[in-house]
This record gives sequence, structure tokens and C-alpha cells, in this order.
Amino acid sequence: MIKEVSSQEEGFTLIELLVVVGIIAILAGFAIPNLLTARTKARVSRVLADMQTIATGLESYSVDKQTYPPSTAENSIDTTDLIPTYITSVPDDPFTGSHFRYYTTGETKITAYLLVSDGPDGTPDVTSYHAIGGPTGGPEGPWPVVIEGGDGVGEDEWYKPTADDDKGDLGRGGP
Repeated sequence: MIKEVSSQEEGFTLIELLVVVGIIAILAGFAIPNLLTARTKARVSRVLADMQTIATGLESYSVDKQTYPPSTAENSIDTTDLIPTYITSVPDDPFTGSHFRYYTTGETKITAYLLVSDGPDGTPDVTSYHAIGGPTGGPEGPWPVVIEGGDGVGEDEWYKPTADDDKGDLGRGGP
């Protein structure tokens, strides 16, 4: 028995393949930005939860010592003040991979603090080197945060954490 060869071959044409690739590219164009937004929102939620953990440790420290721990020269928390008595570990800022910045209202009797994350843009907007004022957002905000050159932040300048759509720094103050 001899098999006849058909002049019409089976398979996909180049046009059909290009149409399918085009459809996949369009769908990916819609999906990728949504995934990036979801990732940023998840990191912001993690920052706020981590700041709550640190704030709980700072408040426990304050109850025992009648002051908050001092900040280091790098505007960070001296982890030996909190670990292991008040918290098991000091979480890192997921936007930078380093510790949250920590500012205080002085060097002896510290009555207030500010924890700062660089936020989704990854750059510090609040620093201790010069006076900066600006909104940090929030569900009822905006809430002003002011860092006064070298002295920290005045006690009346502490406000709520930022909203999850803020592109700048995320902050949490206490008490």
C-alpha cells in the first residue's frame, strides 16, 4: 500500500503564530503592572507591621526605663537595648534591606521617637541633617513630619503611619 503525499501541509502559519504572540504580549502588558503594584502594597503592609512590632518593643522598654532607647550615630536603634528582652529581632526595611531609621527627641530623657522607612521610592526623604517638613499621608492625613537639624523631632510632631499608596518615606512615631 502506497501512501499519497498531500500538497497541503498541516501546522500553523506564521501569521497565526504572530497573532498568538501578540495576544500573549497584550495580556502580559496588563498583568505585569498589577503584579508590581501588588508587590509594593505587600511591602508597605510589611513595613507597617514591622514598625508596629518595633513600636511595641520600644513602648515596653519605655515602661521599664522611663525613656526610649537612644538612637545611634547612624540614626538606627541599638539592637542590644531591645533584643532579646523586648523583641526577638529588629526587622529590616524591605525597601532597603537595612534597619529602619530611628530618630529621637534628645539624648538623655527621650520622650518620643520616629521610625522611618525609605518607602517604595527607595530614597530617604526625611533626614536628620536639615529641617524637612512634609506630609506622610495616612487615612485621615496628611500628617506633617518635621525633623529639626540634629535635635530630632518635637514632641508635638508625631503622627500616624503613611497610606499604602505613598511613594515617599513611611513613618511611625511614638508615643
